[in-house]
Amino acid sequence: MNKNNGLAAVCMIVIVMLAASVSSQPTVEIGLKTGLSQGTWSAENTGFVSTIRYALSDMDFTDDFAASSRMGFQAGGFVAVSMSKYFSIQPELILIKKGVSVEGSAVREAPSPDAETLTYILDERISLTYLEIPVLAKLTIPTPGNVRPSVYIGPAFAFNLSGSDDVYLSVAIESEYSDIFNEYEGNPDISNLKGSDVGLVFGGDLRIPSGSINWILDVRYTIGTSKLFDDVNPADIPEIDDEILPTELPIANHLTGTASDAKTRVLSVMLGVSIPL
Repeated sequence: MNKNNGLAAVCMIVIVMLAASVSSQPTVEIGLKTGLSQGTWSAENTGFVSTIRYALSDMDFTDDFAASSRMGFQAGGFVAVSMSKYFSIQPELILIKKGVSVEGSAVREAPSPDAETLTYILDERISLTYLEIPVLAKLTIPTPGNVRPSVYIGPAFAFNLSGSDDVYLSVAIESEYSDIFNEYEGNPDISNLKGSDVGLVFGGDLRIPSGSINWILDVRYTIGTSKLFDDVNPADIPEIDDEILPTELPIANHLTGTASDAKTRVLSVMLGVSIPL
Protein backbone atom coordinates (compact mmCIF):
# COMPACT_ATOMS: atom_id res chain seq x y z
CA MET A 1 0.00 0.00 0.00
CA ASN A 2 1.49 3.36 -0.97
CA LYS A 3 1.45 6.45 1.22
CA ASN A 4 -1.61 8.06 -0.40
CA ASN A 5 -3.66 4.86 -0.27
CA GLY A 6 -2.73 4.54 3.39
CA LEU A 7 -3.90 8.08 4.06
CA ALA A 8 -7.27 7.37 2.42
CA ALA A 9 -7.64 4.23 4.56
CA VAL A 10 -6.81 6.18 7.73
CA CYS A 11 -9.47 8.78 6.84
CA MET A 12 -12.05 6.03 6.47
CA ILE A 13 -11.15 4.50 9.84
CA VAL A 14 -11.33 7.89 11.58
CA ILE A 15 -14.76 8.59 10.05
CA VAL A 16 -16.13 5.26 11.31
CA MET A 17 -14.68 5.80 14.81
CA LEU A 18 -16.12 9.30 15.05
CA ALA A 19 -19.54 8.09 13.94
CA ALA A 20 -19.49 5.25 16.46
CA SER A 21 -18.51 7.57 19.31
CA VAL A 22 -21.52 9.90 18.94
CA SER A 23 -24.47 8.93 21.07
CA SER A 24 -27.00 11.60 20.09
CA GLN A 25 -29.90 10.78 17.78
CA PRO A 26 -28.74 11.47 14.19
CA THR A 27 -30.73 13.57 11.73
CA VAL A 28 -30.72 12.95 7.98
CA GLU A 29 -30.56 15.24 4.97
CA ILE A 30 -30.75 14.13 1.33
CA GLY A 31 -29.78 16.15 -1.72
CA LEU A 32 -28.61 16.44 -5.31
CA LYS A 33 -25.57 18.18 -6.80
CA THR A 34 -24.32 19.03 -10.25
CA GLY A 35 -21.46 21.08 -11.62
CA LEU A 36 -18.15 21.22 -13.43
CA SER A 37 -14.90 19.34 -12.95
CA GLN A 38 -11.45 20.45 -14.06
CA GLY A 39 -9.31 17.36 -14.44
CA THR A 40 -5.63 16.78 -15.01
CA TRP A 41 -3.08 14.25 -13.78
CA SER A 42 0.24 14.07 -12.04
CA ALA A 43 2.94 12.26 -13.98
CA GLU A 44 6.69 12.55 -14.13
CA ASN A 45 6.65 11.12 -17.66
CA THR A 46 4.06 12.52 -20.05
CA GLY A 47 4.30 12.14 -23.81
CA PHE A 48 5.60 9.34 -25.97
CA VAL A 49 8.70 7.38 -26.80
CA SER A 50 9.94 7.24 -30.38
CA THR A 51 11.96 4.23 -31.46
CA ILE A 52 13.95 4.81 -34.64
CA ARG A 53 14.11 1.55 -36.56
CA TYR A 54 17.00 0.51 -38.73
CA ALA A 55 19.22 2.90 -36.83
CA LEU A 56 19.31 1.03 -33.52
CA SER A 57 18.55 4.23 -31.65
CA ASP A 58 15.79 5.23 -29.23
CA MET A 59 14.74 8.79 -28.52
CA ASP A 60 12.78 9.68 -25.38
CA PHE A 61 10.37 12.61 -25.86
CA THR A 62 8.67 12.56 -22.47
CA ASP A 63 10.29 15.77 -21.21
CA ASP A 64 8.88 17.89 -24.03
CA PHE A 65 5.15 17.49 -23.39
CA ALA A 66 3.02 19.03 -20.66
CA ALA A 67 -0.29 17.89 -19.18
CA SER A 68 -3.00 20.53 -18.86
CA SER A 69 -6.53 20.46 -17.48
CA ARG A 70 -9.78 19.47 -19.19
CA MET A 71 -13.27 20.57 -18.24
CA GLY A 72 -15.88 17.95 -17.48
CA PHE A 73 -19.33 17.46 -16.00
CA GLN A 74 -20.53 15.74 -12.85
CA ALA A 75 -23.81 15.03 -11.12
CA GLY A 76 -25.04 12.93 -8.26
CA GLY A 77 -26.71 12.68 -4.90
CA PHE A 78 -25.80 12.40 -1.24
CA VAL A 79 -27.09 11.59 2.22
CA ALA A 80 -25.82 13.69 5.15
CA VAL A 81 -26.20 12.11 8.59
CA SER A 82 -25.71 14.66 11.39
CA MET A 83 -24.21 12.91 14.38
CA SER A 84 -24.08 16.09 16.43
CA LYS A 85 -24.67 19.81 16.00
CA TYR A 86 -21.37 20.32 14.22
CA PHE A 87 -20.30 16.89 12.94
CA SER A 88 -21.85 14.79 10.16
CA ILE A 89 -21.02 11.93 7.81
CA GLN A 90 -21.90 12.34 4.14
CA PRO A 91 -21.73 9.41 1.68
CA GLU A 92 -22.24 10.41 -1.96
CA LEU A 93 -22.78 8.81 -5.37
CA ILE A 94 -21.43 10.90 -8.26
CA LEU A 95 -21.05 10.36 -11.99
CA ILE A 96 -18.00 12.39 -13.00
CA LYS A 97 -15.98 13.13 -16.12
CA LYS A 98 -12.23 13.29 -15.61
CA GLY A 99 -9.46 13.66 -18.12
CA VAL A 100 -6.33 15.41 -19.26
CA SER A 101 -4.88 17.20 -22.26
CA VAL A 102 -1.30 16.57 -23.34
CA GLU A 103 0.29 19.09 -25.66
CA GLY A 104 3.74 20.07 -26.81
CA SER A 105 6.41 19.79 -29.45
CA ALA A 106 9.81 18.19 -29.66
CA VAL A 107 12.72 18.53 -32.04
CA ARG A 108 15.40 15.87 -32.35
CA GLU A 109 18.31 15.22 -34.62
CA ALA A 110 17.52 12.26 -36.85
CA PRO A 111 19.94 9.31 -36.67
CA SER A 112 20.20 9.08 -40.45
CA PRO A 113 22.47 10.70 -43.02
CA ASP A 114 19.44 11.53 -45.20
CA ALA A 115 17.44 13.44 -42.57
CA GLU A 116 18.66 16.24 -40.32
CA THR A 117 15.83 16.89 -37.84
CA LEU A 118 12.51 15.41 -36.75
CA THR A 119 9.88 17.81 -35.35
CA TYR A 120 6.92 16.33 -33.48
CA ILE A 121 3.76 18.22 -32.47
CA LEU A 122 1.37 16.37 -30.16
CA ASP A 123 -2.20 17.28 -29.19
CA GLU A 124 -3.89 14.58 -27.13
CA ARG A 125 -7.23 14.51 -25.28
CA ILE A 126 -7.94 11.73 -22.78
CA SER A 127 -11.51 11.53 -21.43
CA LEU A 128 -12.49 9.26 -18.53
CA THR A 129 -15.89 8.60 -16.92
CA TYR A 130 -16.14 7.33 -13.34
CA LEU A 131 -18.81 6.40 -10.84
CA GLU A 132 -17.40 7.86 -7.64
CA ILE A 133 -18.42 7.13 -4.04
CA PRO A 134 -16.97 9.65 -1.58
CA VAL A 135 -17.46 9.12 2.16
CA LEU A 136 -16.91 12.47 3.85
CA ALA A 137 -16.45 13.54 7.46
CA LYS A 138 -17.87 17.07 7.77
CA LEU A 139 -17.31 19.73 10.38
CA THR A 140 -19.78 22.63 10.42
CA ILE A 141 -18.24 25.97 11.36
CA PRO A 142 -20.34 27.96 13.87
CA THR A 143 -21.40 31.32 12.42
CA PRO A 144 -24.06 33.90 13.25
CA GLY A 145 -27.14 33.79 11.06
CA ASN A 146 -28.56 30.95 8.97
CA VAL A 147 -25.69 30.42 6.52
CA ARG A 148 -23.74 27.26 7.44
CA PRO A 149 -20.20 26.76 6.10
CA SER A 150 -18.59 23.32 6.45
CA VAL A 151 -15.23 21.71 5.73
CA TYR A 152 -14.76 18.01 5.01
CA ILE A 153 -12.28 15.28 4.18
CA GLY A 154 -12.60 11.63 3.28
CA PRO A 155 -11.83 8.82 0.84
CA ALA A 156 -13.48 8.42 -2.57
CA PHE A 157 -13.87 5.04 -4.26
CA ALA A 158 -14.09 5.43 -8.05
CA PHE A 159 -15.04 2.85 -10.69
CA ASN A 160 -14.16 3.48 -14.32
CA LEU A 161 -17.08 3.28 -16.77
CA SER A 162 -15.36 4.36 -19.98
CA GLY A 163 -12.25 5.95 -21.43
CA SER A 164 -11.23 7.41 -24.77
CA ASP A 165 -8.08 8.90 -26.27
CA ASP A 166 -8.10 11.35 -29.21
CA VAL A 167 -4.69 12.08 -30.71
CA TYR A 168 -3.39 14.48 -33.33
CA LEU A 169 0.30 14.04 -34.12
CA SER A 170 2.32 15.68 -36.85
CA VAL A 171 5.87 14.84 -37.87
CA ALA A 172 8.06 17.11 -40.00
CA ILE A 173 11.30 15.78 -41.51
CA GLU A 174 13.89 18.27 -42.65
CA SER A 175 16.76 17.07 -44.81
CA GLU A 176 19.22 18.47 -47.30
CA TYR A 177 17.18 16.97 -50.15
CA SER A 178 13.55 17.75 -49.26
CA ASP A 179 11.11 18.40 -46.44
CA ILE A 180 8.34 15.93 -45.59
CA PHE A 181 5.31 16.58 -43.40
CA ASN A 182 3.09 13.79 -42.13
CA GLU A 183 -0.02 13.84 -39.92
CA TYR A 184 -1.87 11.27 -37.85
CA GLU A 185 -5.28 11.48 -36.19
CA GLY A 186 -6.80 8.58 -34.36
CA ASN A 187 -7.98 6.92 -31.18
CA PRO A 188 -5.29 4.79 -29.55
CA ASP A 189 -6.36 1.81 -27.51
CA ILE A 190 -6.27 2.53 -23.77
CA SER A 191 -7.74 -0.78 -22.67
CA ASN A 192 -4.96 -1.00 -20.08
CA LEU A 193 -6.86 1.63 -18.06
CA LYS A 194 -7.48 0.39 -14.51
CA GLY A 195 -11.06 -0.32 -13.52
CA SER A 196 -10.96 1.41 -10.15
CA ASP A 197 -9.24 4.17 -8.20
CA VAL A 198 -9.07 5.33 -4.60
CA GLY A 199 -8.91 9.06 -4.00
CA LEU A 200 -8.64 11.53 -1.17
CA VAL A 201 -11.25 14.32 -1.14
CA PHE A 202 -11.02 17.57 0.78
CA GLY A 203 -12.98 20.78 0.45
CA GLY A 204 -15.94 22.67 1.81
CA ASP A 205 -19.51 23.68 1.18
CA LEU A 206 -21.89 26.48 2.04
CA ARG A 207 -25.54 25.83 2.93
CA ILE A 208 -28.08 28.63 2.55
CA PRO A 209 -31.52 27.78 4.02
CA SER A 210 -34.54 28.82 1.96
CA GLY A 211 -37.85 27.69 3.41
CA SER A 212 -37.86 23.93 3.74
CA ILE A 213 -34.77 23.36 1.55
CA ASN A 214 -31.07 24.24 1.55
CA TRP A 215 -29.16 25.64 -1.41
CA ILE A 216 -25.57 24.37 -1.54
CA LEU A 217 -22.31 25.60 -3.05
CA ASP A 218 -19.62 22.88 -2.94
CA VAL A 219 -15.92 23.24 -3.86
CA ARG A 220 -13.53 20.29 -3.57
CA TYR A 221 -10.25 18.81 -4.73
CA THR A 222 -9.81 15.07 -5.31
CA ILE A 223 -6.39 13.44 -5.44
CA GLY A 224 -6.29 10.01 -7.06
CA THR A 225 -3.92 7.67 -5.25
CA SER A 226 -3.84 4.79 -7.76
CA LYS A 227 -2.00 4.68 -11.08
CA LEU A 228 -4.33 5.05 -14.06
CA PHE A 229 -2.82 2.31 -16.20
CA ASP A 230 -1.80 -1.33 -15.81
CA ASP A 231 1.52 -2.62 -17.09
CA VAL A 232 2.77 0.81 -18.06
CA ASN A 233 6.08 0.92 -19.86
CA PRO A 234 6.85 1.90 -23.45
CA ALA A 235 6.81 -1.71 -24.63
CA ASP A 236 3.33 -2.43 -23.28
CA ILE A 237 1.32 0.71 -23.97
CA PRO A 238 -0.70 0.45 -27.20
CA GLU A 239 0.84 2.07 -30.25
CA ILE A 240 -0.11 5.51 -31.50
CA ASP A 241 0.95 4.61 -35.02
CA ASP A 242 3.25 1.97 -36.44
CA GLU A 243 4.19 3.86 -39.59
CA ILE A 244 3.91 7.54 -38.80
CA LEU A 245 6.71 8.27 -41.27
CA PRO A 246 6.83 7.11 -44.90
CA THR A 247 8.08 3.53 -45.04
CA GLU A 248 10.40 4.23 -47.94
CA LEU A 249 12.62 6.34 -45.73
CA PRO A 250 15.53 4.68 -43.94
CA ILE A 251 13.98 5.85 -40.65
CA ALA A 252 10.53 4.63 -39.68
CA ASN A 253 9.09 5.34 -36.27
CA HIS A 254 7.42 3.14 -33.71
CA LEU A 255 5.56 5.42 -31.27
CA THR A 256 4.11 4.47 -27.92
CA GLY A 257 2.47 6.63 -25.28
CA THR A 258 3.94 6.80 -21.81
CA ALA A 259 2.56 8.01 -18.49
CA SER A 260 3.94 5.40 -16.14
CA ASP A 261 2.93 7.09 -12.90
CA ALA A 262 -0.17 9.03 -13.99
CA LYS A 263 -2.78 9.69 -11.27
CA THR A 264 -5.93 11.79 -11.50
CA ARG A 265 -6.31 15.27 -10.03
CA VAL A 266 -9.75 16.96 -10.12
CA LEU A 267 -11.00 20.37 -8.97
CA SER A 268 -14.81 20.41 -8.69
CA VAL A 269 -17.39 23.17 -8.28
CA MET A 270 -21.00 22.07 -7.74
CA LEU A 271 -24.37 23.58 -6.98
CA GLY A 272 -26.98 21.57 -5.15
CA VAL A 273 -30.15 21.41 -3.13
CA SER A 274 -31.00 19.36 -0.05
CA ILE A 275 -34.04 18.53 2.04
CA PRO A 276 -33.80 17.76 5.78
CA LEU A 277 -35.88 14.70 6.72
